Amino acid sequence: VNCVRFHPSNVDMVILGGLSQEIRVLHVSTGRRVASLNLAAAVSALEVSLSSRMVVCGDADGIVHLLTCNSHTGALLRHRKVNPPRPSPVAGLQTAAWNGVSSGPVVLVGRRDGSVELLSLPHSLPTSRTLQTLSRSKGLAKVAHLQLPPLPLSFPVLLCPTLVAEQKNVFIVWTQEDGCVHIFDICAPGSPPLVSLQNHTVPVSSASWNCIDSLLITADIDGKLVAWTRDCTI
Repeated sequence: VNCVRFHPSNVDMVILGGLSQEIRVLHVSTGRRVASLNLAAAVSALEVSLSSRMVVCGDADGIVHLLTCNSHTGALLRHRKVNPPRPSPVAGLQTAAWNGVSSGPVVLVGRRDGSVELLSLPHSLPTSRTLQTLSRSKGLAKVAHLQLPPLPLSFPVLLCPTLVAEQKNVFIVWTQEDGCVHIFDICAPGSPPLVSLQNHTVPVSSASWNCIDSLLITADIDGKLVAWTRDCTI
């Protein structure tokens, strides 16, 4: 198993994916599989949109799939997919309920080759095939794209949450092999990093914002943790 998430509206249901090339839905209380959906490659990343109750997954070929999962039956329904410019595993996904550029929900996609895309999400999608036939909702349209240096690890690319909602820019956290952590504006391709954070000497393996977006914590493969404030002080 490479990734697992709770169902966005059913706490007794989890959605998971891995090397078996399928998305599976399990009941937490019984451990019973209730649904599955086969993909053409191993599932490398998985995220749910709490605002629109959709499931977004990325595979080892770099394809991003947009799904829904019925909250009662667990049935999975595939709506559309986006192929990458060139095959490269999806290293990380992150959804946001609102973005000033697209005026709606988005998903950030980071691939191992350094390709970063911001894709729009529909506000809602049907969870049955009958309604899917009638639906004209669209999603996964490209909002912005940025080409960065390849990732040294499967580092989960991060949105800067408060800035995403407030401005017409989209700022992301990215790492490089030398341990530097950079903040880029995905809407300004070709521009240098807005901020470069230098305190790690080995590759950074994980990062996370706190609940009020005032602190960023980064961790490297040697076990070192660094907490950064919004003004980039340690």
